Amino acid sequence: MKHANFRTDHPTQDMIITDDFGQHAEIRSTSIHGIMIENLDETKLVAIEMMLHDARIRATAQQRAQSDTQLRATQRGPSVLTPLGGMNGG
Repeated sequence: MKHANFRTDHPTQDMIITDDFGQHAEIRSTSIHGIMIENLDETKLVAIEMMLHDARIRATAQQRAQSDTQLRATQRGPSVLTPLGGMNGG
């Protein structure tokens, strides 16, 4: 149904709707109620899928970091020069 006219009466927030078939509705804002129903089984599956997706992203990022030459060079750390070729004191 396509509506031709929709307006609200601002002091009360009542709705007046007229469609292109000549139907007319006036809905009082006090009679509008909302409810949200959640399917907990589906919500659980979505949470699991999100965790698996996050784990896949972390695994892919780790693989790319291991194959990145710049990152591997920084993981080795800076070269350290020891005095006297590494001899202890002497």
